[in-house]
Amino acid sequence: ERRINLIEEEINKLNDQKNYNKSQIELLETNLDEAQDKENELEEIKQEIAKMQEQYEILVKTKQYLEKAKEQFSSRYLEDMQKSFVENVKLINGVEIKSSLDVNLEVKINEQGSNKALKYFSTGYQDLIYLCMRFSLIQALFKNEEPFIILDDPFVNLDEKKIKNAIDLINTLSEKYQIIYFVCHESRKI
Repeated sequence: ERRINLIEEEINKLNDQKNYNKSQIELLETNLDEAQDKENELEEIKQEIAKMQEQYEILVKTKQYLEKAKEQFSSRYLEDMQKSFVENVKLINGVEIKSSLDVNLEVKINEQGSNKALKYFSTGYQDLIYLCMRFSLIQALFKNEEPFIILDDPFVNLDEKKIKNAIDLINTLSEKYQIIYFVCHESRKI
């Protein structure tokens, strides 16, 4: 009987050990699954990093090309744009204005000895300047070509005198360019 008790105790110990080992195996299998998931996740992250690195390199090259294009634009077109801009503004405004044009095509108007940004001027005056900018850009870019120009009611914010002068500018430019001009009010009709 004693021996049977010892054997039963030994069996219970072995069963306990077996159950413990079984739970350890399940835990290790779970850890293994998690490790495999983490490895897959790590691989996806590596691939994402590689894509981002490729996109970064593309952006760096794009930035370099844009900076080079900006320099070329500045050296090739900016002076011509400035000249035709001043002429176009004079045609619309009636008087020549002193202005400066930078590489970012930001216009500064010299008024009473100081350069002022366009945001300090009326909406109509800003529209006038932007229109003249667009025309001067076209004139500088297309020296040997004659592109068509589409205008969709560009004089909405101009007073009557400036509208008349702006229409004169369009008539002058229409001698060289084909202009398609849309309006929604009789006062701006050509």
